Amino acid sequence: MITKTSRVEEIISQTPDKVKIFVKFGLPCLVCGEPFWGTLEELCEKYKVDVNLLLEHLNQDENKGV
Repeated sequence: MITKTSRVEEIISQTPDKVKIFVKFGLPCLVCGEPFWGTLEELCEKYKVDVNLLLEHLNQDENKGV
C-alpha cells in the first residue's frame, strides 16, 4: 500500500504503471522530465495537490484485488 511517506522514486520503480496517475494530477515524477526525490506528501505539498485524493487513486487498483 502506498502511503504519504512512500518515496516517489520507489513508487515509480515498483509500479511504473502509476506514472499516468502522477501525470493526471499534474505532478512531475522521475520519468516525466522533472524528477522529484522525496515523499509523496512532500511532492503534494510543493504542488498544492490533495495528498489523500492522490493516495486514493494510487491505491485504487490494489484495493480491487482485496
